[in-house]
Formats: sequence, structure tokens, C-alpha cells
Amino acid sequence: GGSKARSLLELARLKNKGNEVLWLESARLEKRLENDSAKDNIMAKGLQECGNSGLLWAEHIYSAPRVEQKGKSMQAIKSCNDDPHVIVAVAGLFVSERKYEKARKWFLRATTIKPELGDAWVRWYAFEKGLA
Repeated sequence: GGSKARSLLELARLKNKGNEVLWLESARLEKRLENDSAKDNIMAKGLQECGNSGLLWAEHIYSAPRVEQKGKSMQAIKSCNDDPHVIVAVAGLFVSERKYEKARKWFLRATTIKPELGDAWVRWYAFEKGLA
């Protein structure tokens, strides 16, 4: 499988300390390879190195088991309160809990903080269209 990709990402992370995107892609690679223990390990190390990364925290929320998502979202909000990636992930939790008005407020907050973040707009649009 992914041994070549894994080694390239590892080398890239060593040469580019604190690069949240490399940590994110490393975790996603392990997820695609269905290697959950490696994914969890990489995510933990990535959050250790890039503790204020909204990208990593949002992925951490999305990839957590359902029962752990709320707790992970609380941690994420404490670590990076105004990060739009985290805010969109939390909005998604509200959608899954059928708390639609709360979800709308959080989507609005994310798009207000960073209007150029297309992912936030797309998730909000999908929610409003009933696709989420």
C-alpha cells in the first residue's frame, strides 16, 4: 500500500516542522489505509506539534467516534476558539444533533470570521439544502 507515501510524508514533516497540512495528510493517509492506530498516533503527534491548528482539530473531531466528538469539540474550542475550521466542525455536530438554529449560528460565525473559506460556505449550503 502506502509505504512510499508514508515515507515521503514523514520526510516532509521532518523538513517542515509545524506544517499542519502535512500532519493532516499523514493522518488521512492512514485513515484511507484503514490503519486507525497509526492515524490516532499521527493525529496526537500533530496536535502536539501544532496545537493551535484548526485544520487538525477539525479533522480530529470528524474522525472521532460519535460518542467522543462532543468532548473533542470542547478541546478544540479551547485550543483555537476563533478558527473557522473548528467552528464548521462544531456546526456539523449541531446538525447531527438536529439543533438547526445553533448550527446556522455557527456556520454564520465561521463565514464571518473567514469569508474566503469555501469549505464553510459549501457545508452551510449543503446543510440548508438538506444534503448534510
